[in-house]
Amino acid sequence: MMNMDRRFMGREAMSRQNTVVVLGGLGFAGSRICHALVRAGYCVRVFDRAGVSHFRLAEIADKVSFVEGDYSDANSVLAALGDSEIAVNLVHTTVPVSSMADPAADIRDNIEATVGWLKRLNETRIRRLLYFSSGGTVYGAAARSGLIPETSECEPVCAYGISKLAIEKYMLMFCSAFKVRPIILRPSNLYGPNPQLGRPQGLIGLLIAKSLRGEPIDVIGDGCAVRDYIHVDDVASAVTCLLNYEGAERVFNVGSGQGHSINDIIALLKNCMTVPEPRHVPARGFDVASNVLDTSRLTTETSWRCAIPLGEGIVRVYHSMREAMKQ
Repeated sequence: MMNMDRRFMGREAMSRQNTVVVLGGLGFAGSRICHALVRAGYCVRVFDRAGVSHFRLAEIADKVSFVEGDYSDANSVLAALGDSEIAVNLVHTTVPVSSMADPAADIRDNIEATVGWLKRLNETRIRRLLYFSSGGTVYGAAARSGLIPETSECEPVCAYGISKLAIEKYMLMFCSAFKVRPIILRPSNLYGPNPQLGRPQGLIGLLIAKSLRGEPIDVIGDGCAVRDYIHVDDVASAVTCLLNYEGAERVFNVGSGQGHSINDIIALLKNCMTVPEPRHVPARGFDVASNVLDTSRLTTETSWRCAIPLGEGIVRVYHSMREAMKQ
C-alpha cells in the first residue's frame, strides 16, 4: 500500500519523506548510518558543527548534503531539519568519563541543548524521530548477569547515562505532544572501522590502535567486566529497519546479545595481532560488572539480525586500522 500511495504523491512530498536528517552525521556511528541510508536509497542531510572533518563520508560526499551549525542553537537545528519528515539524532558532547568530570556542562550541552529544539518540533515537518541513547549506561546499577530487556529498571550510575535517559524522557514527552513518532535506540558497546588512529572508538578500537603503535594497554580492574559488543554497521542496519517501523514499541535495545569480558577481547585480538602485556589499573566507580542486552524485541518486531560475529568484526577493524597506519 505504501508504494501505491507514493506513486500519487507530488515530488515535494516524496522528497520530504525520502530525506533523512542525521544530526551528528560526521561522527563514528553517524557516518556509518549515513552510508547505510545512502545504500538504502534515502537522501541524506548531515548536520554537524563547523570544523569537523568530512573524511568518513568522502566516498558518498556527492550523495549527501551538509549543514554546519551549533547544536546548542535551536534555530540552527531547526534550519537543518528543514522540510524533512525524518531525523536521526546522535549528537552528544560527552562520554562517561568526561561527563563525570563536568556534569554541569553535560547538562547544559546535551539535555538543555536538546530540549531547546525538541520543544519547537511543532515548527517542523518532522513526523519520525530516532534517538541514539545508550544501552551500555542507562540501565546502570540495574544491570545484572543475564540479558537486560528494555523493561528493566534504569538506574544509571554516571552523568552520561543520566543525561541520555533524561533526553529519552523529554523526547517522548514532546513527540507525544506534537504527534511525532519516537524511536529510541539503546545500543550496546560499539566498535568498527576508524581511520583515525589518534582517536580510536571504544575499547576494541583503543586496544587495536595501541597495539599497532606498540604502546602499553591498560585494563580496568581484573579484566572480567562483561560487555555486549556490536559492530557499528549492525547498528546502522537497525536504524534503516526502524525507519519504517509502524508497531507500538518505542524503545529498542541494539546489541549482539552475547557477553564478552575485556580478557576475552584481548584473547580474540591475539588471534590476529601482537598485543602488549596489559597493565591493570583500578576500576572506576561507574563501571558495572555486566551489561548484556536482550534484543528479542528488535528481532521480533523487525527483520533485523546481528550479522557480524565479534571475532570476524575484530579482524575487519584490525585490517582497516593497519591499512590506515600505512598511509
